[in-house]
Amino acid sequence: MTFFDAVFMGIVQGLTEFLPVSSSGHLVILQALLGFREPLLAFDIMVHLGTLVAVIIFFRRYFAGMIASIFVPRLRRSEEWNLLKMVIIGTIPTGFIGLIFKEDLEKLFNSPAAVGFFWLMTGLLLFMADRWLWNGKDLSRGTLQDALAVGFFQGLAIIPGISRSGATISMGIFRQFSGANAARFSFILSVPAVLGATILEARDITEVKSNELIVYVVGLVTAAAAGYAAIALLIRLLKARRLAVFSYYCFAAGAITLIALIATGKF
Repeated sequence: MTFFDAVFMGIVQGLTEFLPVSSSGHLVILQALLGFREPLLAFDIMVHLGTLVAVIIFFRRYFAGMIASIFVPRLRRSEEWNLLKMVIIGTIPTGFIGLIFKEDLEKLFNSPAAVGFFWLMTGLLLFMADRWLWNGKDLSRGTLQDALAVGFFQGLAIIPGISRSGATISMGIFRQFSGANAARFSFILSVPAVLGATILEARDITEVKSNELIVYVVGLVTAAAAGYAAIALLIRLLKARRLAVFSYYCFAAGAITLIALIATGKF
């Protein structure tokens, strides 16, 4: 992997991890186009850590409030305390799906055709959410059922082509959260999922050559910067009720992928 590849894929990961267009789908297609025959596990872990850094920095006030609410009893009526409980509950179905079905679902990473199909499914989900009656429920009113529903959709996003942010934000909107609050919960809920997956994957890393470290660090920093920008952009668009923009992108990406595969006889 070259320096340019690291910058390019770091930007792609950072943008697509948070914009509802499926980061895994883009990486499957990019790895095929760039000719990588094997998954770049160490690099994949680094760019995911980069997106984790972006979430923590962007939502630092919420994370500080959640940690404080653990130790300060008077804060246990706050929005952050309820958010902490929702994150814990929402992580359960995500972890269950990941542990039980991970190997079967990850086989789809070898199938660009599956990516194309599930891109279309993501587009449909976003299109439906955009036309839903968006209410203004805030995170202090989130329930057990809300957390479980969003967590279940996060678990399904292990499928390449299913956008994690798109699926969870859409379900948050279906559960009557405002678009911005659905996004906040979606991004904060991603932290334990990404961290857990990273720890599990790290066990399989073989020795990394010292001359590759700088390339991986570049990928991490690039992914963090692009991810921070993507979060800010998406929340702004959600406040303006522009979610449909991403549904059109997913429809186009899925259709182009499938048409290209059919045209080249690789479907």
